[in-house]
Amino acid sequence: MRILAFVTGIGYGHTIRQRALLDFLKNNKFLIASYKNGYYYFEKKYHTIKILGAKFPEKSGKLTVLKTIFINLK
Repeated sequence: MRILAFVTGIGYGHTIRQRALLDFLKNNKFLIASYKNGYYYFEKKYHTIKILGAKFPEKSGKLTVLKTIFINLK
């Protein structure tokens, strides 16, 4: 079976959970699509392509809508 997995690139939470699923399904062929931390984590483990992902300007966890929209206009 061929599997295409999109992994969010912010932090390592989703990335590590996805890795556990891929290890469980290790007899299949994978293509990972990710950005930022997810891309750097998977690039040496599986065939990985880099995609554009959402950017969040706040480090404190508070969301500022106008800043987020402005930084993601690209």
